[in-house]
Amino acid sequence: DPAATPTFVAVAQSGTNRSASSTDGGVTWTGSPSLSIINSWQYVTYGSGYFVVYGYYYSGGYINVSAYSTDGVTWTPGAIIPGTNPYNAIGYGDPASIPTFVVLGNGSGVYSINNGLTWTTMTMPAGNWYSVAYNGTTTFVAVAQSGTNRSATSTNGITWSPTNLGLTTGFVGSTNWSSVA
Repeated sequence: DPAATPTFVAVAQSGTNRSASSTDGGVTWTGSPSLSIINSWQYVTYGSGYFVVYGYYYSGGYINVSAYSTDGVTWTPGAIIPGTNPYNAIGYGDPASIPTFVVLGNGSGVYSINNGLTWTTMTMPAGNWYSVAYNGTTTFVAVAQSGTNRSATSTNGITWSPTNLGLTTGFVGSTNWSSVA
């Protein structure tokens, strides 16, 4: 149980062990061969007792995939994630006590309210979304590397509204935002 023993999980794009876990604060790591080596695993997040990973493979087009685990060692494949391009970010929040995982990309996004078992498409404002964060109580925020409004907010992780960072002092041209926390 990651709550009883703090567990860190890392995922890899290539190699024999596509995930590794640590239960001693990141000092030692144990590889796990149960995460498919077919996929290029990109991002991992944790919430509601589950680690959820996003990745993809290419087979005449991008196939987006996920997997989930309660211990960071044994992984269960999730459903194919809708979309034809790779995504850039994964996040977790629990607005209104509804555990919600979100995956965002170039003008698109998906969400899961069943710990990554299934995914549903959602409409995102125009932009190449690169990072998503949750404030712990009410709001998701995402930032983008392109688009007119390079930030967006959501109170449920599903319906997003564009916002403008409104930065004018000290910023020249377009800023390509890459991360938010």
